Amino acid sequence: MVAGAYTTSPRRQKPYKNGYSAKVNGFSSHEKEKLKEFKESFVEEFEDTPFQVAVLTYLSYFFLILFGYLRDFMRKYGLERSKAPKEYGNKVSFVRK
Repeated sequence: MVAGAYTTSPRRQKPYKNGYSAKVNGFSSHEKEKLKEFKESFVEEFEDTPFQVAVLTYLSYFFLILFGYLRDFMRKYGLERSKAPKEYGNKVSFVRK
C-alpha cells in the first residue's frame, strides 16, 4: 500500500456525459408515473372554521380598533398624557462657542 492511497477514492463512472442526465428534470419515467399517480389521488381538504371562533375573532379585532381610536381621541384632546419621551430643549449648551 502506498502512503496516502487510502485517502483518495477511485473515480466513479458518472451516469451522464457533458452535463446531460438520463433523467428529464431530475425524474426518470418511472418516477414521473408515481408522481402522476400521487397527484391524481391527492385531495387537499381543510376543516371549516367554527362559527364561534370566527365571531370571536371579528369581535376581538373590533375592540382592538375601537380602543385604538378611543386612545387617539383622548390624546388629541388632552385627556390622556402621552408617555412618549419629550425633548424640552437644552438648558445647557454642550457646544462651545
